[in-house]
Amino acid sequence: MFLALWSVKGGSGVTATAIGLAVRHAAEGEQVLLVDLCGDLPAALGLAEPAVGISEWIAADAETSALRRLEVATSVPAVRLLPLGSAEETADVHRRALFASALAEERRTVVVDVGNLHAHPARGGLREAVIADADRSLLVTRACYLSMRRVVRHDHAPDGVVVVREHGRALDAGDIERLIGAPVVAQIDIDPAVARLVDAGLLVNRAPRTFTKPLGRVA
Repeated sequence: MFLALWSVKGGSGVTATAIGLAVRHAAEGEQVLLVDLCGDLPAALGLAEPAVGISEWIAADAETSALRRLEVATSVPAVRLLPLGSAEETADVHRRALFASALAEERRTVVVDVGNLHAHPARGGLREAVIADADRSLLVTRACYLSMRRVVRHDHAPDGVVVVREHGRALDAGDIERLIGAPVVAQIDIDPAVARLVDAGLLVNRAPRTFTKPLGRVA
């Protein structure tokens, strides 16, 4: 399974949702590759910032087998991280496509934190290649009108939607499905405890069941 998670607005919860999905798959006995195209996963996992990662691989002329050597162990043995790195994005369409194909050929479960599609325009080509090759493209969004406006104007149509619910919002899951034309596959209530665990780099170890359980339908 190759899942690409993305948003159209910052602060939607893509990174936390990606970690929650990785934890859920690992709990079911799967080996998981967590891929960082946003740059936030090392901090959220409580890891030092790797100096070398995907962007360096794209800028080089290495084989896809070299990607394995860039992986970083996490505190959950079944979950490995493929970090973004720090090199400037290149315009090499072939390298981007090769990277996306390598993820598609993985035998492990692949969960990609694509991040906000409107942030860091230089990474746009890589994000598009990954979303296009993923088995499931999942939009992570809050139920707000600003996000919905951006989604309906966007070129990418998700296969499913993960809704991060806030009390007092007028839109519900049915409204979102009608607006976007894709099913809501999970709804997660905002929980301050999850935010604190992300800030402390502990979510992968202590993810509350109330957070991971709704993701079972996606997993």
